[in-house]
Amino acid sequence: MEYKYLIDTNVLITAHRQTYPMDIFPSFWEQLVEKGTSKIIFLDKVYDEIINNSGESDALKTWVSDNKNNFENIVSSDKDIISVYSEIANEIQKSERYKDPAKHEYFDVADSWICAAAKAKDLVIVTNEVSSNAQNRVKIPDVCEKFNIKYINSIKFIRELGMRF
Repeated sequence: MEYKYLIDTNVLITAHRQTYPMDIFPSFWEQLVEKGTSKIIFLDKVYDEIINNSGESDALKTWVSDNKNNFENIVSSDKDIISVYSEIANEIQKSERYKDPAKHEYFDVADSWICAAAKAKDLVIVTNEVSSNAQNRVKIPDVCEKFNIKYINSIKFIRELGMRF
């Protein structure tokens, strides 16, 4: 089955700052475009997080701006995404698993929209987050498991795209 992948902000930030810095691994970034053009989806909230939270001369900010149109872009204002967002938000809000600050943080970042968009559009989330029993942070994998949303880590994503360095 051919999947489409919704990228979590942390995948790009971690790749840029730790795993595949652009000055050392330019082929990683080139292959994201070459092999991911028809498979990678950018959510407006992820784009906004990178553009608004990166340093002014941050190479990731420049790369995302330059390459945004090489990928399919979706917006959180899509009616299907908003509908699923409401469903997930209601469940998280009612949940006794998480403390209130964790719930507020989850709704303040792109994670909640990533989960809603993936479920609404049948996308696979690519994230570096791992499941946790912690009460102080709502993690994407935990939401995915509760709502039957597919997700993978960045290494599996690289393999599935067929990237080689």
